[in-house]
Amino acid sequence: VISATVWKTMLDPQTGGVDYVLSLLHLPGAHTTWLNTSSLLSWAAILFADTWQVVPFVAIILLAGLQGIPRDLYEAATVDGASAWRTFWRITLPLLRPALLVVLVFRTLSALMIFDIIYALTGSGPGTSTSTLAYVDWNSFLVNGNFGLGGAISVVMVAIALIVAAAYRLILRPKA
Repeated sequence: VISATVWKTMLDPQTGGVDYVLSLLHLPGAHTTWLNTSSLLSWAAILFADTWQVVPFVAIILLAGLQGIPRDLYEAATVDGASAWRTFWRITLPLLRPALLVVLVFRTLSALMIFDIIYALTGSGPGTSTSTLAYVDWNSFLVNGNFGLGGAISVVMVAIALIVAAAYRLILRPKA
């Protein structure tokens, strides 16, 4: 929520830093109402803020995966005359699959259940153009008190999460 609030302040058309920099550089987009004009601009702002927030997590997981690959394999590939491209496809990528699986599952589920950034940046607006399933669930449960609909949406979200995780596991399973 703090990250989204910072981005909301930065994207403010009157006092935000993004519009100030764009107008200083005479670039298009200066004095644009990023969060309330069109759903396309609102989604772009949400996507950018969410990406900015999660890149460090993804980088740390992938770095841990890369550090787990033994250097001996790279040395053997160099001795055998393998190119950098072939080394990447034959050594790095297959051994990075478990880390990629973790990143893909966490990021996909996080993106499917995004709520905090949308709540803080746009409040699902303009209108309801940036509503997600998690936002509709929150609105049903806590705002409208419709516990039946909120419970049904929650069950569907859990089912989607399980299906996505199982699909990634099947796609990225190690080959025998």
